[in-house]
Amino acid sequence: MNKKYEFGHQSTKQKVILIGVRVFILLLLAQAIYNLGWQAETLQEKIGAIGNILIWIWLYTNLMRAKIEIQELFVPPIVQKNGVEFLLFGAIFSTIDMFWTIWNIIQLS
Repeated sequence: MNKKYEFGHQSTKQKVILIGVRVFILLLLAQAIYNLGWQAETLQEKIGAIGNILIWIWLYTNLMRAKIEIQELFVPPIVQKNGVEFLLFGAIFSTIDMFWTIWNIIQLS
């Protein structure tokens, strides 16, 4: 937490929750990397795994900036545009994977 923030405060419970969420996101990121390296066999699965990796990176970069503070009148909200390119590319890859899956389902019919 930034020590320069005059009214900042984090209780131990809030710190533990934030660390727990960060660890959970890192585990999901590790699972997506594992899927890309060892589970994904087709190009479609690899594209989906890459999309997941980029989205988990975006989520983690935004969690790095998260601070649980006492809300004051003049404290601006957290900007969620940190690492937005990861979200955009991840969403593009995940959308391609979704349409590819739909196309495969249509071909099976």
